[in-house]
Amino acid sequence: MHVEEGDPFDRDSKTPSDFGEQRRARRPTLLLGFSEVQDWRLPLPENGRLILGRGEGCAVMLKDALVSRQHCCLHLSSHVFLEDLGSTTGTRLMGRTLRRGEKTLLKRGDVFELGNTSVVCQSSSPAVAAGPAGASGATMNGLRRVLDRVAHSRINVLITGETGVGKGVLATELHSKSPRAEHPFVALNCAELQETLLESELFGHERGAFTGASASKPGLIESADGGTLFLDEVGEMSLATQAKLLRVLEDRSVRRVGSVQARPIDVRLLAASNRNLAMESERGTFRRDLYFRLNGITLEVPPLRQRLDELEALARAFLAESSDAHGRPAPVLTPEALQALRQHSWPGNIRELRNAIDRAVVLCAGDALTTEHVPVPVETAPNVVPLASRGMAVNVGPADDTLAPPDRTSGERQRIEEALDHCAGNQSRAAKLLGISRATLVARLDRYGLPRPRKKTG
Repeated sequence: MHVEEGDPFDRDSKTPSDFGEQRRARRPTLLLGFSEVQDWRLPLPENGRLILGRGEGCAVMLKDALVSRQHCCLHLSSHVFLEDLGSTTGTRLMGRTLRRGEKTLLKRGDVFELGNTSVVCQSSSPAVAAGPAGASGATMNGLRRVLDRVAHSRINVLITGETGVGKGVLATELHSKSPRAEHPFVALNCAELQETLLESELFGHERGAFTGASASKPGLIESADGGTLFLDEVGEMSLATQAKLLRVLEDRSVRRVGSVQARPIDVRLLAASNRNLAMESERGTFRRDLYFRLNGITLEVPPLRQRLDELEALARAFLAESSDAHGRPAPVLTPEALQALRQHSWPGNIRELRNAIDRAVVLCAGDALTTEHVPVPVETAPNVVPLASRGMAVNVGPADDTLAPPDRTSGERQRIEEALDHCAGNQSRAAKLLGISRATLVARLDRYGLPRPRKKTG
């Protein structure tokens, strides 16, 4: 990589006066580029100029016939600026075409395009999420713009976010917008299976490979050939299974359990986790090399509490769906009930909202949902969520950061114990209360060394 020293951009005259430490913190440190024929990632130096184009002297040489020999330039200092160098087809930043010679500030999460090549500006470790926390419309719209561009590439995608935010929905949407949409989309929740079963499900097995293997069986990786494999809760994989998955990604081939012959495969991998895999890789509980393989680009889905502009549409959609499933006309969602939904903290996110609406439909005997049918907001105690079914409350303060995103840092074990106690040891009910699947709850019990309770009687 060739970097020209110096920054010819006169920041004193052209940098807006309100650029301060907040802007500096948003400086991208990594470029991720992708097109139909080329994917690449480039760490950004602190200072200098980077020219992108088809020419041999460019810092980034692109295999794109629609890109000019010297197409655009990045000016690097305490900020990063993008300049079009008089290209034939133009440089587009977030859908806007730059004028020749125009220099504009680049922030993390910005996407610019030259020819058929898209480039995402990202930090070396945080995920792409457009817009500040709380700016829900900007965040989700920016995320979907990035998704639309990422979908057409071959780059692996890691989807992060709290439990229940809809990571699987995002993965399905990404596949449907990709060139692989006509091929299989195969999904697996890694927390649902024990290690031996997970290995067999992923890689397949030959007849006689283990007790009970009466016939050969292709694994999910083979089944997804030509399409997309989505691994949910990928952080729950053991280190041994992680090593085998890494080998598949590097060799582009898979070997069934009990076989000596590898089969070539063409699969795009999407992965999701509610754990901080970067931190896990530093601790040695997740393979660092696999993390970098999965993290071609990271899309972070914001929690429902930061997407309240979507809540009404989601609630009405779930209301219609649940009413149809129960064979009854959909009740009216009253303004008071909608306001109560808006004031709820939604620790279980969209999954909890769906369950809450389903419960409300069952409880509602009339033709209108009121506040008595929906979760009651606790304004004086924001870290407590009511358990409507038992009239009790469970602390939902921050959770252990090894199991959840960084903004939830302690208390998950206590929440699990309290939920199980209030549900008399019923794991399915406790999982529903916590807004997670039963398989995920079982995985958490094992991780914390908690005994699997038996249902209390009497």
